[in-house]
Amino acid sequence: MVAACTKPFVAIASIFWYRIDANAPSGNRFELYADWRARWSAFKSKNQATLNTSRIGAFYLLDEPTWNGVSFADLDRVSQTLKTDYPSIPILLVEAYPALSALKVPVTVDWIGFDRYGIFDPAKNAAYLRDLAMLKSKRSNDQKIVIIGDTQWVPSYETDFGISPLKMGPTFDSYYELAASDPDVIGLLGYLWPAGFDGPKALGARNLPSAVQAVLVNQGQLIKANYSPCRNDR
Repeated sequence: MVAACTKPFVAIASIFWYRIDANAPSGNRFELYADWRARWSAFKSKNQATLNTSRIGAFYLLDEPTWNGVSFADLDRVSQTLKTDYPSIPILLVEAYPALSALKVPVTVDWIGFDRYGIFDPAKNAAYLRDLAMLKSKRSNDQKIVIIGDTQWVPSYETDFGISPLKMGPTFDSYYELAASDPDVIGLLGYLWPAGFDGPKALGARNLPSAVQAVLVNQGQLIKANYSPCRNDR
């Protein structure tokens, strides 16, 4: 990844939280480990050589915290700990769109996003844009937005909306146009890369037709061309 002038976003939720029961809107409620500080210390010790801004793009704090019943107090405590230990590494949080109205964002989080899939022209979709406005209203401390793009295909897209795998390219372009046109947006992440994650016949980005993959490759090159450390060197 370093050779390609990219950095991983490290998902760290499993260090801190575990599923306790089904009493959350998602059907999966998560609770903070009693020994979360010791678990975090062990992770830091094991990975200290790579936990720096030259190797890590961001810490992905937690997926859909409100939707998964995580208390704000616990979310805030963990985020404060990350920022104290690694003040230069951005912290990313992503929420599920039905829970946006109840979302509370710790001030130590740097980037926030939301996920809503099956929207094939988000740059012009009124419901999606309302969700984006709601997300923005939750910010403080100049927090930036990460757009979570729909980069997989599931069979219901074709049966319900007539969108075949080959027709996903314009959807990717719409996400990119939205991200590139909004000064509050700092990044664009695609969900997701592997096949079969959300169902046995779901296609991830790497399984889509080559013409559709080419759209994502082009977007990646455009992003790198405007990211100063990558200019003129690769």
